[in-house]
Amino acid sequence: MNIEELQAALSGLGVSPDNYVLRVNGDINDSASFISCYSVVTGTNNGNNVESSDKSLIPVTWDQITAKDTELKSDASKVAYKQQRLEEYPNFGEQLDYIYHHGIDKWKTDIVDPVKTKYPKPS
Repeated sequence: MNIEELQAALSGLGVSPDNYVLRVNGDINDSASFISCYSVVTGTNNGNNVESSDKSLIPVTWDQITAKDTELKSDASKVAYKQQRLEEYPNFGEQLDYIYHHGIDKWKTDIVDPVKTKYPKPS
């Protein structure tokens, strides 16, 4: 897991970025690497974060992080097809012209169905 994925999972679990500092060197791929890169912010002093070395203060577990990461990726893949379809379809003007010259049924067969087949809606 990279830092962006870790931050997204933490945010999805309700952990505010104000409450932690991550010091990442490479990917985070297990509980030990997660715990070693995570520092809990316990307050501020003259505008600087005060961090605790007490790892028991980490509010989430690695299992919760990986579950949330899987959920977020699944959610993203469920809507990715919409963007792919939008990019694949001709613009509205071209589609309306095609309908005018060839009819709705031909438009569905020639334009809509191939795109829906190429980028199916996830179940």
